[in-house]
Amino acid sequence: MRCPGNLLAALMLLISVGGAHAGTLTSKQREALEREYILANTEFTVLHEFGHAAFDVFDVPLFSREEEAADTVATVLMIMNYGVEQNPKNIDRLLMVSAEWYQEWMVMDSKRPMQPYWDDHPLSIERFYNINCLALGANEKMLGLSLDTKLLPVERGWFCDKEFARAKKAVEWLGRQHARDLQKGRRDRPSRLTIKYQEPYTPEKMAVYKILRSSGLLERIVSKLDALIDWPVPITLSVEDCGGGTDAFYKSQVHTIFLCTDLLVQFKKMADLRAKEGVDDLCANPAIYSVMGGELACNPLSETKK
Repeated sequence: MRCPGNLLAALMLLISVGGAHAGTLTSKQREALEREYILANTEFTVLHEFGHAAFDVFDVPLFSREEEAADTVATVLMIMNYGVEQNPKNIDRLLMVSAEWYQEWMVMDSKRPMQPYWDDHPLSIERFYNINCLALGANEKMLGLSLDTKLLPVERGWFCDKEFARAKKAVEWLGRQHARDLQKGRRDRPSRLTIKYQEPYTPEKMAVYKILRSSGLLERIVSKLDALIDWPVPITLSVEDCGGGTDAFYKSQVHTIFLCTDLLVQFKKMADLRAKEGVDDLCANPAIYSVMGGELACNPLSETKK
């Protein structure tokens, strides 16, 4: 169940750019935020790992680091799935994903004595802007309103519409190259994507595990990807208690994606961190004012900026 109206968009922007300590969220709003934040970031994570799986089993040639390419696949698939190009209000889950990377940069990476600049993953703050660029670039209205804000500096945002168009073209090409072949009857073959669930060992992990199971999110993802792509080998998505390891990864040796319930707990903690703050500064953001100004009872934008 999604939040009523577009309250969710307001909440995710609160996480992305911070807020004033006023107008705190109600308990129901916080619960809704936590649930949607967990599911949005889980969806991105799983699609990212399926990107790795596709690169592996189809031997896809890449012109950039694989981690960046997998981020692009996940972002574009979510944009297309939620129809962001047609409806700017459906951008909420994408910005929840970028918000998670922003939170990691501000909260977790700041505690590290030295950033792992040698790592093949982009820095968390880079992923924040990369996802925003693709998500906002998919919708002309949101892109125009978001330029030169905390979400998207104008220097990066100027060509984000073209960046999204190129990324979408690449993802669609990948889908066409390996689509189910109706002429060969492959649409009727048994599913090659399966899910395995392992119940976690602690109450904290069990709480987020139940949110995931009750949502049916992974089942929907697997069903769509299996219907669209002619996977040459069986691939398993395994949800496991990793004993504290906040991770998700694909192992090519066994064609398995591992999703740690520990990572879902981290998503919940990040949502809680900003949910405690108020929403007073939301109306000052041109994008959210345009989409949510009436529901938030914002003053005219010129007054909000004063």
